[in-house]
Amino acid sequence: MFPSTFDTISLDSKESPKTIFLEWNHQGTRLAFSRTDRSLKVVRFNTKTLQLQDITTTSLAHQRPIGCIAWHPLDENCFATTSRDETLNIWEVKAKSAKIIKWLKLDHSNINTVIKFSPDGLYLALMTYTHKLTILSTKDSKYNVITVIELPTVAHDFEWCMNGDDQYIVLATDSGCMDIFSFNSELKFYIAIGTNDSQVFIIDPSTLTCIKSLSDDVDEPIGTVDIASYNSPSSPTLAAITYEYKSPGAIYDIHTGKQITIIDKCTIDQYVPMIRFNPMVSGVLAFNDNSGKCCLMTPKKEPKVLSDRSNLKISSTISNTMSKNTRMSRTMRESASSTGSVRYADRIRDPRDADLRDRDLGRGRDIRDKRDKRR
Repeated sequence: MFPSTFDTISLDSKESPKTIFLEWNHQGTRLAFSRTDRSLKVVRFNTKTLQLQDITTTSLAHQRPIGCIAWHPLDENCFATTSRDETLNIWEVKAKSAKIIKWLKLDHSNINTVIKFSPDGLYLALMTYTHKLTILSTKDSKYNVITVIELPTVAHDFEWCMNGDDQYIVLATDSGCMDIFSFNSELKFYIAIGTNDSQVFIIDPSTLTCIKSLSDDVDEPIGTVDIASYNSPSSPTLAAITYEYKSPGAIYDIHTGKQITIIDKCTIDQYVPMIRFNPMVSGVLAFNDNSGKCCLMTPKKEPKVLSDRSNLKISSTISNTMSKNTRMSRTMRESASSTGSVRYADRIRDPRDADLRDRDLGRGRDIRDKRDKRR
C-alpha cells in the first residue's frame, strides 16, 4: 500500500544552487544529484530506518554542470556522469568521498548526452541530440567503444529492455515513433513513454504492445516518467509523472489508472522537474522542487498513542497508590492520637489534612498537660 502522507526533507539550504539531475542507485542506498554550480552530491540512505547517514560533496565534478547520472546496476558505489564539457566520468564512492576512476573525452558533437547502463552492467550507452548512439563495453572497467549508430532522427530519451535472451535499446524519437536496436541478455522489464499531449504509455517490450495508458485533465507535455514494481516484479505498479509547465508532479496507480498523490512543490523552475522512486523501499522518493532544491520524501511517521486499555491500567495504578497513601496517613494519625508524639513532616502524606493535623496536635498537648498534673 503506497502511503498517502509524507515527511519531506530538503537536502539543500535556501541559498544552495539549483538541482539539474538526480538518480537513485539500483539498491536504493545512495542518491546522487547535480547542481548548477558544477557540484555533485551523493547521499547515503538507510533503507531500514529511512534515515540519511552522510552526504558526499564534490565541488567541481566537471568543467560544466552535470546533465545526466547513471548508476551501475550491480555495483552500488559506481556511477557515470556526463556534462557539456564533452567528457564522461566514472565515479567510485567510498565512505564520505567520491573519486573519478575513469575519464573519457567524448566527440565534440556529443552534447546533451543521455547515458544508461545495460541491466547486466556489461554495456554503457550514450545518446546525443546529434543523431548518435554510442555503445561502450564496461569489461575490465576500460569502457572501450564497440559501436556507434547513426540515428535517422533526433531521440530525446532511451531505455534498455530485456526479453529472454534478447536485449534491446528502445529510443523515443522526435517523430513520435520508437526505434529499437537488439543485443543479448536474460532479463525483462517494462518501459514508460510520455508524450507532448499529456499521455503516458506503459509498453510491454516482449510483445511491443501498450498495456496501459495514463492521462489526466492536465494539458501539458510530459516532462519525465519513472515507474516502480514493488509488490509485483513481473509488472509495474506505480508511475511518477512530471510536466514541462506549471502542473505539479503526481503518483499514479498503473493498474487502476487513478492518481494516488500530488507533489505540490514538484513544478518547473529553470529545469524540468524529476521524480525518482527508491527502487527498494516503497513510499520513498526524491524530486527537485520549484525552488531548485533536491528533496527526499519518506512515509509520515504517526505519533504513538496509548490505547484506552493502557490508559485504564495507568489510571487504576495511580488510584490504588493514592488509596494506599491515604490509608497510611489515617493509620499514622490514629497512632499519633494515642501516643501524642509524631513528626508530621515525615509521616503525614495528604496536605489537605491540615485541619486534622491541628486537631491531633491539640490532643497531644492535652495529654502532656494531664501527665504533668499527675506528677
